[in-house]
Amino acid sequence: MTTKPSFLLTLSHTRTREILEFYPSGHLIRRILAGRVSASQGKLQSKRGPITKFSRKAGKRLRERVLRVNRDEPFLHVVLTYGAIYPHRVDQAKKHLSRLWRLLHARFAEVGAIWAMQFQQRGAPHFHLVVWGVSARALRSWIKEAWHSVATDDWSFVDSCGARVEQGRSLKAIANYLSSPYGVPESYLKEGLEVGRLWGVKGQSNIPDSPRELFQVKPGHEAQVERLFRRYIKAQNRGRPWRGMPRSVQVQDPVQWARCLERQGHVDVVGRQRETGMPSEDHSAVAQSSTSLNHRRSLLT
Repeated sequence: MTTKPSFLLTLSHTRTREILEFYPSGHLIRRILAGRVSASQGKLQSKRGPITKFSRKAGKRLRERVLRVNRDEPFLHVVLTYGAIYPHRVDQAKKHLSRLWRLLHARFAEVGAIWAMQFQQRGAPHFHLVVWGVSARALRSWIKEAWHSVATDDWSFVDSCGARVEQGRSLKAIANYLSSPYGVPESYLKEGLEVGRLWGVKGQSNIPDSPRELFQVKPGHEAQVERLFRRYIKAQNRGRPWRGMPRSVQVQDPVQWARCLERQGHVDVVGRQRETGMPSEDHSAVAQSSTSLNHRRSLLT
């Protein structure tokens, strides 16, 4: 008599470890569940459907990406707009952005940017760029003419394109602004036309990301840690309750949170890493980041 194989997993196989990922120089704390068995594990993943809107999940990913950056680094907020005549296909507008980026990177070799595409009420597309590695004076004197040159290759926009450069003040503010969900106008959703991604990264290596610290929540302390974060989010939301534990939390200073959780005995240090994933046993990565920050500031002044 043959016995059927058992697919039940023991407790040791299904046990999860909660990891908190801190970005000391940024504004982000991420929650990672290590060792969790997904319900869809072993199944074929369905093909991603066409993009018809900028969803809340996409907004979360964009917000997390911006909040991972060193908050002490100077940055610029650039807005690229069209006038009365504008492209009615997303791929054409993205082509203009790609051409502008090639010119921008050729002119300023150390530039890096996070871009997001949005739509005005009249349906015209426009771009927001969060830019690092170039001064506001140098970019203002160059970008408007460059944006006109790439847009006029296919369209008569020479007198109507706009390019505004502002000195950034708060990464938290710009992250929250760009991550708000919105829908794509119906005129861009015609059959056979692909919308594609509505945000992305240019010059990844030139973006000054914060170092990363990993902490493991001690077994039995998960409820206390979750309670602390839920109280904080409730206070930030002006008393509105938050159901469940979010995947990421936006804070002013992640270092204070990390030290507080350590003092209360809720977490243990797992490792300190640079964004490239190279481990470090001390704060040399943070010191290296500070040295790089001073050097970049000297170049922009």
